Amino acid sequence: MGLLDELEAEAERRRAAAAAEVDQAAERDRIWREVTLPGMAALADYLKQLSETLGLVEHRPRFAYPLDGYGEVHAEVEPTYRLTNEPRGHQHTIQFEFGANVVSEACPSISVSGISRVKAIAGLLQQKGLSGQLDPKYNDNREVIEARFQARGKFPMKLEVFAEQHADGVQFRMNNLDGFGASQRRFRGDQLNAELFDALGRFLARETTRFAGETLAEPVRQKLQDKVARERELRDWSERIEEQLKDGETRVRASMAGGWLTRLFRR
Repeated sequence: MGLLDELEAEAERRRAAAAAEVDQAAERDRIWREVTLPGMAALADYLKQLSETLGLVEHRPRFAYPLDGYGEVHAEVEPTYRLTNEPRGHQHTIQFEFGANVVSEACPSISVSGISRVKAIAGLLQQKGLSGQLDPKYNDNREVIEARFQARGKFPMKLEVFAEQHADGVQFRMNNLDGFGASQRRFRGDQLNAELFDALGRFLARETTRFAGETLAEPVRQKLQDKVARERELRDWSERIEEQLKDGETRVRASMAGGWLTRLFRR
């Protein structure tokens, strides 16, 4: 093959690649117009009906989320829903928001001793927007050295569905719906159908605590559980060591103070 043949072959390859990109862009535009946009509109209609119906019947289901280091936080849905539907040209965003009140009397009541442990549990609850410190006991420095904790408060729950014309798939971003914290799912435009809507509705109504989640294989699940257990054990050891160091420092100061007073009275 001569030089001109090689150049022509390269030019043909580039023309084919450019044509393929144009075809792919045209297909993405078609899917956006004919599949994703109608699917998002149908989802918005479904969520509107869901919010109105749940609010009308004042559906207040109870559920529980595990909180590592404390226990299960029991909560009840507050049946006040806010739906935002924003189709904007090449993007479409849907937000479905509500809240949950902690059922304090159903939550564990735990007694905690030690400055570090008290701070750790209080901080753990505060990270989730909750409180629950009761019957605190203080040392001479006004630090809490012992307290009882029983979770109370409320927390927001939110679903945001985001679709963009040139993005791959539709994102379902969730906050405090899969447990405390953020999580997300991704679906193709053609998956926005009645079956998915029904599964989502049951999930939002708290009839089920799972929505299109992947089931972890048992070995993977066990590894994750072992990792959590190791991290908890290391955290407990660190807190104990810190407490021992503080107790030791207190005893040394007391001993020094006692020795000084003894010498003073002997003079």
